[in-house]
Amino acid sequence: MIHSVISFKNIPAKKINGTNINSDYKTQTKDNPAQDIFVSTSADNELFCTNLKTNSQSNIAENYFKIDWQNKVLDDLNMKVKESADRNKGYGAILHLNNIIELFENNLDQIKLYSLNEAVLFHAKYKFQPQIKNFDDIRDIMFCISEKDCKKFPELKDVTRKAGNYFDAMFYSSINYYDKNFLKSANNIIQEYFDILSSKKLNAQEKSYYAPDTSIDMVLTKEQIFKNKDYFNQLFKQYNIDYKIKDPQ
Repeated sequence: MIHSVISFKNIPAKKINGTNINSDYKTQTKDNPAQDIFVSTSADNELFCTNLKTNSQSNIAENYFKIDWQNKVLDDLNMKVKESADRNKGYGAILHLNNIIELFENNLDQIKLYSLNEAVLFHAKYKFQPQIKNFDDIRDIMFCISEKDCKKFPELKDVTRKAGNYFDAMFYSSINYYDKNFLKSANNIIQEYFDILSSKKLNAQEKSYYAPDTSIDMVLTKEQIFKNKDYFNQLFKQYNIDYKIKDPQ
């Protein structure tokens, strides 16, 4: 069944194990619009796997996920582009857009993933937000952010200062930094850092330098998707995927 807030025309759906799954369709990347990318999803018991291939190359990228129906979550378990030479070509973006379609077509509330530290800025570009609950990770990331050089991106100065203050307070303040409100504050600081960097065109060296030292949990909520619907709709158009997010009714 098609969700009421979505325009869904040329991508047929199929039902597998009670889950609405996108049937095979093709798309293109911005770097090579003449080359068709074929997107297909199959089931393996409770897991699903989305695979990308071309006429000349099979299994370029894949994404394993499962549906947590009780919490209305799409758990993204393992997204990867197989060869390093194929990275930064838009394949990861296609997998993220496919997950967004799956979210709406199954009336889910959010997409969750555990990101390796080197991929955090990539996922942040597609509006994923940190969902860190471990205070050792918070401490390490705050210290990491506070130490970053802001010469190239002066707009980072304020957030690096906030991170440094938070890191210091965890050691020298009597405030209970294990309180959920302070945990939320920490995630907001980290999100601010990601927001700034995800708006930049970083080279490989900069991506490595500005990435956090710690792998983290990240989440993309339906609310965030609606908030950024123009951004995602532009991506659907850019990748020639006939899908459009409309305002909620």
